[in-house]
Amino acid sequence: MEPYPWPQLRSFTRAELRVLQQLRPVLARGVQLDALAQALATSLGGTASLRLVGTAFPAQGPPEGALLVGLQLADGSARLTLGLERALAQRLVAGLLGQAAGLPSPTATPGPAFVGALAALLVELGRRTGAELALTPWHGALPPPPCLELIVSVTLDERPYDLRIWLWPVTALAPAAPPGLARGSTLPIALPVVAAEVVLERALLETLEVGGALLPGAAWSLTPEGCGPVLLVAPRSHHAITATLALDGSLVVGSATVTLSDDAPAPDDPTPLGLPALQAPVLVRVEVASVSLSAEEWLRLRPGDVLRTDAPVPAPVVLRVAGVPVARGELVTVEGELGVKIVALSSAPEAP
Repeated sequence: MEPYPWPQLRSFTRAELRVLQQLRPVLARGVQLDALAQALATSLGGTASLRLVGTAFPAQGPPEGALLVGLQLADGSARLTLGLERALAQRLVAGLLGQAAGLPSPTATPGPAFVGALAALLVELGRRTGAELALTPWHGALPPPPCLELIVSVTLDERPYDLRIWLWPVTALAPAAPPGLARGSTLPIALPVVAAEVVLERALLETLEVGGALLPGAAWSLTPEGCGPVLLVAPRSHHAITATLALDGSLVVGSATVTLSDDAPAPDDPTPLGLPALQAPVLVRVEVASVSLSAEEWLRLRPGDVLRTDAPVPAPVVLRVAGVPVARGELVTVEGELGVKIVALSSAPEAP
């Protein structure tokens, strides 16, 4: 057996994940590239397209020579900085004002009047897109860490330009408190991350020993690379939150909940009365990590939210039956097949 070859995982701090979570509604309501392209084409009287080339988080910083313009959302929840290629800035101001404008050379330092005019024009473009979150000029420009960077390619009349957008939250958008829960509740709740449910004969479960391995086979939801669909579910719960484990170790919340069962299929063979309890197979959940949030944070989860596990993935694996941990292990590969090497067996729970 060999240790499972997990890739080098990208590390996030909890503060960075909170920033991403706060920016999700901003991106959905305030950054609409297709609508912005249409507004540009209408305003400039030509063709325009915008394409998201990539993202960076934390941001990499402005490229050399970019013209920075600071804007903020009218509700004060977030600020953004636009880093425009200077030729793009000059094209926008000239086209939107209907006259030649303002930078005597590509390396010239723009004056306050030029930057102010550009900011006002960008605010007007944002208004024309119909975005739910209006923009207003902001006197600052340099984005503080941590912030999200969007790398955008702008094409005007078949000429490409570079545009960078940096976003960071100022105040969180505050939705209404979930019913029945007082605002500010900090009660911590940890949910295991389940990557497999394995049906085992009870006799086979009892043969597990330290140094041996459990091979879930097709029951794994993870790919050989260590990512894929998982479930967030309390040990004795039948209701689970769907999520996806990414290669960087983060969890992206899914769009549905599912109902599970702690019961394995009963054997077809008739058995004497009293023996089914001893002969029935058991359902083993394989937990590869856990996530802890406050009660209020759990209730505020939305599809697409990004979560961080309590310990770096791969954490020690827990094998659990009917809510009771029966063994702990580590992920390994056995002749190319993903498995769990048993490193400790749990003691039987004491009778009440």
